[in-house]
Amino acid sequence: MDAKVIGLYAIDEPILLVRDPDIIKSILVKDFNSFTDRGVYIDKREPTAGHLWKLPGKKWRPLRSKMSTCFSIGKLKMMFSNLLKVGKEMEINLNEECKKKQPIDVGDLSQRFTVDVVASSIFGIEVNSFIEKKNQYFLMEEDLVKSDSRLRMIKAALQIIVPNFFDIFSFIKFETVKKSCLGFVYEMVRTVIEFREKTGTVRNDMMQLLIQLKNFGKVTEAEDEKSEKGGKEICLTMEELVAQAYTYFFVGSETSSTAITMLLYECALNEKIQRLLQNDIDEAMNKSNGDITYESILEMKYLEMVIYETLRKYPVLGFLQRKSVEDYIIPQLGVQIEKGTRLYFSIEGLHMDPKYFPEPDKFDPERFSKENQTKIHPCSYLAFGDGPRNCIGKRLGYFMVAIGVIYVFKNFNVSVCEKTEIPVAINPLAYTIKPINSVYLKIAPR
Repeated sequence: MDAKVIGLYAIDEPILLVRDPDIIKSILVKDFNSFTDRGVYIDKREPTAGHLWKLPGKKWRPLRSKMSTCFSIGKLKMMFSNLLKVGKEMEINLNEECKKKQPIDVGDLSQRFTVDVVASSIFGIEVNSFIEKKNQYFLMEEDLVKSDSRLRMIKAALQIIVPNFFDIFSFIKFETVKKSCLGFVYEMVRTVIEFREKTGTVRNDMMQLLIQLKNFGKVTEAEDEKSEKGGKEICLTMEELVAQAYTYFFVGSETSSTAITMLLYECALNEKIQRLLQNDIDEAMNKSNGDITYESILEMKYLEMVIYETLRKYPVLGFLQRKSVEDYIIPQLGVQIEKGTRLYFSIEGLHMDPKYFPEPDKFDPERFSKENQTKIHPCSYLAFGDGPRNCIGKRLGYFMVAIGVIYVFKNFNVSVCEKTEIPVAINPLAYTIKPINSVYLKIAPR
């Protein structure tokens, strides 16, 4: 169909699929106040009900304001050394693996990198999954994102497609969050907080910022700037803090590892793109005396193009959704949407539409060059969402992917091998877009 909007039904509930970027921009950005809710199921009995992604607009807005301070440029620079440390550990591991001259599972490599980054930068815990292969943090994250259960997929889909189903059958306890995973994160958060508050330990990580939100209701620039505990600011409860930590543990690692995996895969298929990327990395690092700095990464414009093209072809989430909180008339069509109507936006559909991205199956970073960016239709690219409810961790996620990619390509070449699956098959049971099988590539020193 080529209509700007299409009517769908979820059982008996009408839903609007919005396909036109101009209308999408009106809903996500210009008239955001009419669509502040996501319209997903929230089980108030579960601790994760308070995480930012799920919350309805009235509860979301004040928490988003508080959490945004945790993802500022200043806070990212504060955590930057943690990312570099893990990147160096991955580089050392790759040097050892290359000596074996065997294909490398880059999905596993990327996941170990992002698990260690999240453990270090978010929770302040040193894991080193490259040495301790079966550590509890890696195994728990692996179990959290495991997508081999059709029942788990159905329950996850029902939360999004027919959220009222869970309210109607509330007398049945549906486990929408794995108790073992939630208990693991809760205990990890509790242990870290108790240790730091008892010993006065301060670290440059996200947990330190969450502790400030718990105790003082705001993030301060320095420890001596804190207001008195219990002041005017509304503090995060322990349950709210755990909900945010749980989300970071799941989303922070899974999304970035998939992006790194697919980027390495595409560069292995495209030697010219790989060389251009390596030259971009080399030139920026030469300007910074061979060091990887925050500023040098911003200089790597081709790296940015490659990351954005990876997320176009392999968007982490397939679609977005919103729920109207008041009656609304679509200005472009004059069509009225009643209060409570849910709307879908297909990210994958937009990114693979030849009207907006010619030859969409082709991996072409030049789409995002400075000259071509102006040709991209507003809201046809939604890798990070758009508007006030866009991805709060966009900047941190970008630097996680960038640093992982830099540590691979500054010293290594990547190519396909006999075990590389071409084309890669996407897992239909996964929460996010990810390969169904391991992605094996040949990695060798430059």
